[in-house]
Amino acid sequence: MRILQCFLLVVSILFTGILAAQTQDAFTHRAKIIQDGSIPEMGSSFVVSVEIQGEAATDLWYSEQHDVVTDEEGWYSIKIGSGVTSSPVTLNDIDWTAGKLFLAIEVTDAFGNAVSESVNELLEIPAIAMTSSIESRSLITLACLEDLEELRAFQVPEHGDMICIKGHTSPRDGGEGFFYFLAEYTAADDDGIIIKPNELDSSQPGRWVRKLDGFININYYGLTAGRSTDGVDNYLKIQRAVDFAANNRRNDHRRAKGEIAKGNTVFFPNGEYIMDGSVKLYNGVALLGEENTMLTARRNASFDYFFTIGGGRVTISMKDMWLNGNKVGSIGGMFFKAQPGPDGTGGLWQSRFVNLNIINFMGHGIHLEGSDTMGLLGENNYKLPNQFNVFENVRITRVTDESNSLRMTMYQGQHTFINCLFMGKRDRTSLGTNVFISNSGGNVVTFLNCTVQESIHGIEMENSSSITIDNCWFENLYNAVDVTGGRSINILNSRFANSAGYGSERHTGPDVLPQGIGPATVVAAENSSVNVERSFVLVTNPNEPEVADSFFIVGRNNIGNGLNTNNITTRANNFADDRLSRTFGLVPGIDVSLRTIILNGRSNVMAVFDGTTVLRFIESTVSGGEQISLTIRKDEGRGIVKIKDWKENRRKGNISLDGRDQIELADGQTVTFMKVDPPVAENGDEPLYKLVSISN
Repeated sequence: MRILQCFLLVVSILFTGILAAQTQDAFTHRAKIIQDGSIPEMGSSFVVSVEIQGEAATDLWYSEQHDVVTDEEGWYSIKIGSGVTSSPVTLNDIDWTAGKLFLAIEVTDAFGNAVSESVNELLEIPAIAMTSSIESRSLITLACLEDLEELRAFQVPEHGDMICIKGHTSPRDGGEGFFYFLAEYTAADDDGIIIKPNELDSSQPGRWVRKLDGFININYYGLTAGRSTDGVDNYLKIQRAVDFAANNRRNDHRRAKGEIAKGNTVFFPNGEYIMDGSVKLYNGVALLGEENTMLTARRNASFDYFFTIGGGRVTISMKDMWLNGNKVGSIGGMFFKAQPGPDGTGGLWQSRFVNLNIINFMGHGIHLEGSDTMGLLGENNYKLPNQFNVFENVRITRVTDESNSLRMTMYQGQHTFINCLFMGKRDRTSLGTNVFISNSGGNVVTFLNCTVQESIHGIEMENSSSITIDNCWFENLYNAVDVTGGRSINILNSRFANSAGYGSERHTGPDVLPQGIGPATVVAAENSSVNVERSFVLVTNPNEPEVADSFFIVGRNNIGNGLNTNNITTRANNFADDRLSRTFGLVPGIDVSLRTIILNGRSNVMAVFDGTTVLRFIESTVSGGEQISLTIRKDEGRGIVKIKDWKENRRKGNISLDGRDQIELADGQTVTFMKVDPPVAENGDEPLYKLVSISN
């Protein structure tokens, strides 16, 4: 059994277009022939007979035939008006306004057997009109309403009726489309997708609802590309589209299929759109542009950020667009501040940002702000993080010394930045910081294959933890990475070119450096745990004098005795010139107090003996089998210190000297121990620290 599935590209189901054929009009009819309910009739020959009839079948206006062959999927296509006909009448001769007209199509196979017969009334749509171009070619066009105002003024129809409009405000402005009428619908008129007839007041049911194919085109709300739209509350049009998308997302699981237009992606076609206010994004909304989609701040505008987020957990996406601050006021790109929803939780969760260019903002490019998870400011909860977010191919260039390309403050966690750019001014005069991270808790942030360049500070961190910088590119910086109060900061497999004091490129940096900035460094750390491995450091010209003034790593002093409390591990790094490997202050100083030294995560320290001259206990967080090294520093007395054996009495110590009662060490000597866990330690449930070596 053969079944004909067809549509007409002008009338009936999809009445949307016209194709001219030589000197007369033609419109396209396309159909698919299948058999047994699913098997396409591939490569088969058929005869398609077409008639345009009046109300009586004998009232024939036009007829023609087509010989067709189906394609590999069973489809054929014909142009009605260009077939074989014995009638002198053409489509041009039909009076389309004389009364009801019907399109009859009969399909027969090569043996004359009928496959399908169908008759469809052409006037199911409002009207069909004939017009002539200057080349005497006629076009069949839909008689649609001009705009949304005409739609509002149209008399209230029956439930399910459909009508078309030519544009939101004027024909072909991008707001054209089809609307169907829902007699029981009561949502507010949003001037784009939901339209209330003028005959009804806001409490009465009955709304026109736009037919959507998944995307919410911003043109539906009257926002079109071009600077002619400058200063006409464009942000409200975007907000209405976002609100509709968010409401669709919230109600999608409750709504009966087909009750209202679906879609939660707001689409911006190619072009420049003027922003004159801030837009709030809600859970489930996606913003999508094209390669040349740009949102540009209006001249003399005054608002904070292009985009913010609402309360509760918010999952959004943004893809393929430019955000241009236009160097206006103090406007920023995005500010995503975690705010509580009904259950007390909130923040930016599981969101994705792809292929964005963020430029010319006087404020921060992207600012992520979480809550005070440690309770330092009185909030004392862990419910308001920004976390589980991915930023891919996001490029941010800042233009002021006070702003950051990327700023992350308070509780942040599980962010991933892939192939992103964080850049200062392109004229190489930027002060300030490209990436700033400050936390009271949380973290786990990864920068993978990212680029940081053109600034005093590339990345600055304060009180942050579990930050990984892997396979990244740093260039033209005074300080590439600066860490204060950091824990588990990992800088791996990266490339640093002219990234300490601008290397040999200082002449292209700022004319005047800030006072008190300190030495030029690739990595600077203060009271931090930092791991720097397998990275490569180079400069453009090693013979420039600036090279001798810079350091690879500096452990800054922050305690009174001139030593520091860092734990800096450096391994397998490479240098284009040996002078680029200079370090300072890598070994932290730890006081021996009450016969005990507390190392925490450190494994190579300066053991500072002041008034205390005996060491009996070592406390550390290294694992069993790992070694620790103590370099002796004795500030008072005769310069000799003692380390005592535990003598099988754990109350008197946890240091094993392999049979010796004690050892005496002079200032500057280094002693190494290995941590031995129970039961090998033979010290109950406590570890021992066994002597490995003593330096001369």
